[in-house]
Amino acid sequence: MEWTQRSETSNAGGGGERVLWTAIRDVQREFPHIICAVYTGDIDATKEQIIFKVKNSFNIDLNPQTLVFIYLHTRYLVEDSRYPRLTLLLQSLSSVVLGYEAMSRLVPDLYFGNISVLTVILRLIHCCCYAQIPWVMHLLIL
Repeated sequence: MEWTQRSETSNAGGGGERVLWTAIRDVQREFPHIICAVYTGDIDATKEQIIFKVKNSFNIDLNPQTLVFIYLHTRYLVEDSRYPRLTLLLQSLSSVVLGYEAMSRLVPDLYFGNISVLTVILRLIHCCCYAQIPWVMHLLIL
């Protein structure tokens, strides 16, 4: 079984990442047989570098044997600097392309996402989905 978290920036050291790494640590403790996959756009960071930064930034120990990173090359499409106007709308639409890349690389058993229209789409067609996004859509509570 795969448990997947989507995070465009899994190596920046922000507060949202603490939630990501804490959740992964807890899944690894409770279910040591489950593989945790993280979709990330940090294509220049190795697995070891990310795990080291997580330990130094948040004091969270992760098991590298049950942790995989899926590097996404279309993350640039959802970066806010790309859209000076209509940022949220264009990021949401672009996230569909990013999500397609993610799902073409790995379709997990459980998916937890932190942004995007893709999360709403997956909620409608996939077995389990949690979204942490800045607005609530009626589709999220179906």
